[in-house]
Formats: sequence, structure tokens, C-alpha cells
Amino acid sequence: SFLYFFKEGEKILDEEYNITKASNLSKYLFDIQNKENIKKRRIENAAFVYQMGTEKGLQFAFPYLSKDIIPQHIPILVKNRDELRKYLFSKRIFLPVHWPKEDYNRQSIVAAKMQSQSLSIVIDQRYNIEDMQYLLNCICEKKI
Repeated sequence: SFLYFFKEGEKILDEEYNITKASNLSKYLFDIQNKENIKKRRIENAAFVYQMGTEKGLQFAFPYLSKDIIPQHIPILVKNRDELRKYLFSKRIFLPVHWPKEDYNRQSIVAAKMQSQSLSIVIDQRYNIEDMQYLLNCICEKKI
């Protein structure tokens, strides 16, 4: 099933420590993108996530970013992260976890909290405000 391959792919990425070069196709696809439109959409989506998320009581890992920053994701903190993530999978929403446990941060209280509670809301130019609203509603209906 898709979820099996998704989890296996995450494991492979978690274990990959080498920096690799993008393929020629990936580079070409990146080069032909309208970067101003991408920037505008991501900034709009991020502002919406912070606005609606704040209204709904989400706890953000970091304060609102300036409009000069173009995020790929916005981490939130939730006490039942793994349960919420499973619920979102059932809605075909796949949010990544970006804070691995490493030797250098095993003693940090902040790192421990991020490792167990952080979930990243993807900020992508392919999503519109309605998509972001649906995502946030799904997160909030599963009371965090």
C-alpha cells in the first residue's frame, strides 16, 4: 500500500547522510518555474496558516515569520502527534516529521519536545487557501 512505501521511503531518507546532486530533469523543472508566483503563493499560505492556526489555538514551534522568508513548512507542536498523523493519513494528508533524535541532542529538553510533538505543515505553492483551510480543519477536528 502507499503508506507502507511512504514509511519505507522516510526510513531510507532518515538514514541518508550524503548530499546528492539533483538530476538533470529536476534541475530543468526547477529552472522553468515562475519563482515569483511560487514565492507569492507560499507567503500567502504561510500567513493564512499562522492566522487561522492562531485563531484555532494551534501551538507553533516558531513565531510568525516575516514576509521576507519563504517557508517550505511550518512546524506545530501537538501532544498526540503520532495519533494525529495516523488520523491525517486516513484523510490522505501526509505531514512530515523533521526533528530526528541524534546523539548531539539527546540531553536537550527542547529537542526531546520537538522530537515527540512536532509535525510540519507543508507550505507548498501547489496548495491554495482552500487546501490550507481543509488541512487546518482536519488537524483541529482531531483535537490536539
